[in-house]
Amino acid sequence: MSATAGRNMTTAAYVAVTIGVAVMVLLTIAPAYEAAHHWVDAVLWACWAYFAFEWAVRLRHAEQTQRTWAYAISGRGLVDAVAAMAIPAAMIGGVDPKTAWLLGVLWVLKVIPGIPGLRQLRRVLVQESGPLLSVLVIFLMVLILASVAVYFLERDVQPASSAACRPPCGGRSSP
Repeated sequence: MSATAGRNMTTAAYVAVTIGVAVMVLLTIAPAYEAAHHWVDAVLWACWAYFAFEWAVRLRHAEQTQRTWAYAISGRGLVDAVAAMAIPAAMIGGVDPKTAWLLGVLWVLKVIPGIPGLRQLRRVLVQESGPLLSVLVIFLMVLILASVAVYFLERDVQPASSAACRPPCGGRSSP
């Protein structure tokens, strides 16, 4: 239980993410899902139960150490909350269960803190945020200037939007 409350992912968490995402892919393959939908549903619910349990354990640990709010607004806390709440919230909201289970892809976010290369990338982004922001602004300026230039050069040769989309492009025509 203390391993689950800690910052690092446990082997069980990696297994749950891997199996959950792999089984979630079966939702998109109709013949495979129809052949084993009871097993697919059972495995997905088991993975979700693991993530909900893990989130509850971490919330309890944060409460015991009087860091509930710090955990809840941290990246780890938000990812844990999304992993546990996204699918049930979608189902309660009336989303088709097969579609709601596709939110299980968010479980992959739980792996990010354990990847050393991503930690290094985060460090670089934080340390070099000023120059990177300057490059982003320059790219946006070039994009806007190019868009205006293309609009200026091609606006007269483009067909009118109302004439361009006649049935069957837009569906039914009005009577």
